[in-house]
Amino acid sequence: MSLGSTTAKELAKLGVNLEIRDGLGSTTIKELVRIVKSQGRHISVSSRCIGSTTAKEIAKIGGENLTIIIENKD
Repeated sequence: MSLGSTTAKELAKLGVNLEIRDGLGSTTIKELVRIVKSQGRHISVSSRCIGSTTAKEIAKIGGENLTIIIENKD
């Protein structure tokens, strides 16, 4: 079972560190990065979930609170 965007946002607001590998759109991922950054937490996002433009955008938002995991889209 996967978690949806609403649950992911609730978890982020509770202060957990997140790792996103699949299942969320770029808009939700950007929101999660903002939430996590505002709380001084950490988020990891797989490159399979985002394109290069979104990767650059969230890098600007998340800074050191973000890890982008580079994975091939086999």
